[in-house]
Amino acid sequence: ALAERLRAGGAEVTLVRAGARFAREGERAFVVAPASRADHEALLRALRADGAAPDGLVHAFGLDAPGGGDEPSARAFLGVLHLAQALGRVQEREARLFVLGTGVHDVTGQETLHPGQAAALGPCMVLGQEYPHLSGRYVDVWPGTAAAGEPVERVYAELTGAAVDPVVAYRGRHRWLPVFDAMPPAAAGASPVRPGGTYLITGGLGNVGLALAAALVRRGAARVALTGRFGLPDRGQWDALAAQDGPLAARVRAVRALEAAGAEVQVLRADAGDREEMRAALAAARARDGALHGVIHAAGVIDQTTLKPLAQLEAADGERQLRAKARGAHVLAELLGGERLDFVMMASSLSTVLGGLGFAAYAAANHVLDALAERQHQLGRTWWTSVAWDGWRTPDAPGAVAGPAAHAMTAEEGGEAFARLLSLPRRARLAVSTADLGARRRAWTQPAAAAPAAGPEASLAQHARPDLHTVYAPPETATERRLAQVWGALLGIDRVGLDDNFFELGGSSLLAVQLVGKLRPEFAGELSVTTLFEAPTVRALSRVIDAPAERGRDLDRSQGRGRMRREIRTDRRMVDATVE
Repeated sequence: ALAERLRAGGAEVTLVRAGARFAREGERAFVVAPASRADHEALLRALRADGAAPDGLVHAFGLDAPGGGDEPSARAFLGVLHLAQALGRVQEREARLFVLGTGVHDVTGQETLHPGQAAALGPCMVLGQEYPHLSGRYVDVWPGTAAAGEPVERVYAELTGAAVDPVVAYRGRHRWLPVFDAMPPAAAGASPVRPGGTYLITGGLGNVGLALAAALVRRGAARVALTGRFGLPDRGQWDALAAQDGPLAARVRAVRALEAAGAEVQVLRADAGDREEMRAALAAARARDGALHGVIHAAGVIDQTTLKPLAQLEAADGERQLRAKARGAHVLAELLGGERLDFVMMASSLSTVLGGLGFAAYAAANHVLDALAERQHQLGRTWWTSVAWDGWRTPDAPGAVAGPAAHAMTAEEGGEAFARLLSLPRRARLAVSTADLGARRRAWTQPAAAAPAAGPEASLAQHARPDLHTVYAPPETATERRLAQVWGALLGIDRVGLDDNFFELGGSSLLAVQLVGKLRPEFAGELSVTTLFEAPTVRALSRVIDAPAERGRDLDRSQGRGRMRREIRTDRRMVDATVE
């Protein structure tokens, strides 16, 4: 029906249905396996060869069989991921991706929610941040509250309109957008932490889990059970470990600090995504007096294998993220059932609000947490809450930080925020932002709007080139001179050398998005934020731009890899520092 409406409006439409493998069925008809990256690439290459490279794409496979209940859906994630990856690799012209879903957002309270489908939001939101010539938007439609034909008209208006909102929900005749209201301190009530209470924290040996455990103990908790995939060595080894350096020693010292503060601490080896291991962990936490008063789900994985640009993500990366966070939350919901605790708090991430370079898989898992909390409230379990946390500063982070890391909280600040959150009126979703969230949302979800309106030459007042470890070498070729000019204008630097690193000059991930957006209209070929991460100097990037396509793909990009890892670590602090 949507295809017919688009054709009636004058558009050329290609229909793609789900099948076992890529195939052409007609002039404007194809088959793809929805979870196949190769099939999506073949589709886009075929359209380009036909002279029909798309201006817009509608991903509607999520409407075919939403189902899945609370269970995280790898299909929901992979289908959008692989289409996004194919677009980044093949699509040279600007294009908009619309992902249609249903039952992801609780708007009227009457929808049947499918939290697992929320995983598609991760790659959808990040697409435009990593590829400025592309954009991703999620449209949640619920046909059950609309007259016949109305959803088609609403989606058609969204596809053909000028709006750029990253997430939209349609219910009947009304168009809904997410809004975040500030919660004043006066809204807080009494703390629900019970003196002498018993609490379980999944991922309790990670940085965030330990900080939240300390906050509970400071407010009177008598017993805390900390679960982790690997646990800790036998207590007989703790004296030797505590005297050493490294993450394991730091965990031992943190547990001992909790005990010194008067708490009884259980360290339990349990994978949050394993039902039987978590059943045993819950039983162990209750063993002392049969009580359990609250649960915090802080399990998660952040490392260099999962925090990746879209182009490098593999299916296993997404599955790993979904297992730790989304599957873990589903297991808890199943095991706890309707048991009324004082609170169940899931540690989500501000990446569900802001996206972020490299966060497609991580944000996908956290979107499921947010949707699951809304589902729990629909079931009357209002003690469940998903908190989209701002960054937590890791213990080894420098005292003075800049860029995204400047927003990160210390463990003490996060613990204080946690205590206030528990005292607020019941909400399915809460967000913690240490800076103006509205401004951050506009900058990250509409980066083009955040860029200076004038050309790059008028962006910032110029200042002297900072002291760098590289010696200044003047640009020579036309491409090098143009790159240096644009970089200098955007960063406000009077001269940029051939071997000056964009990020060492003060460039950030957000500025990288803006820079690539400015450069793409001038230079042909594959140019994305990932390209800048891998070739972060004028010399390296000019070679990628000027080289033939084959040579560009084979170029040794080792110079940029170290910087890419450092930048990802910086951005990681903006989102979460849970490392287990």
